[in-house]
Amino acid sequence: MQSDADNPASQDNWVVVEPNLFDYPVPKGQKPALYANRCQACQGVYFPKRDTCPKCFSNGKLVNQSISGRGTIYAATVVHIPSPSGIRPPYAYGYVDMNIGDGNSQLRLFAHFTEADPQRLSVGQAVELSIGEIRRDDQGRAVIAHVFQPVDQE
Repeated sequence: MQSDADNPASQDNWVVVEPNLFDYPVPKGQKPALYANRCQACQGVYFPKRDTCPKCFSNGKLVNQSISGRGTIYAATVVHIPSPSGIRPPYAYGYVDMNIGDGNSQLRLFAHFTEADPQRLSVGQAVELSIGEIRRDDQGRAVIAHVFQPVDQE
């Protein structure tokens, strides 16, 4: 999988996997961010955004919450067969835990990884949110989604 979010020329023919998940194109000088929301009643944070809180069933008390930055891998797997949606192997996906807002809230996100090397995708590995290609559509355009790339430990 490719991550070309910093190259505006490569973004000309991108197709977003699903609308309203993230900013596209990523504004110059900013990091990618996902659109989520937080329930004002129970403080739960949800991605993708919801109309009703799945925890307390509060309706109309959800406010926008941006998710960006680094997280840690909770689980990851590398797949060696083509997906029904057209993702070519090998590819990797799993779950990432991210601290949200004040650092007291955490959210577990499903996502693809830019890396398919199992040696670089271990539980607890630091990863960073990016926007990148996950497959090509029938017209040959890059279909983009939120992806996570491993962060080299400092």
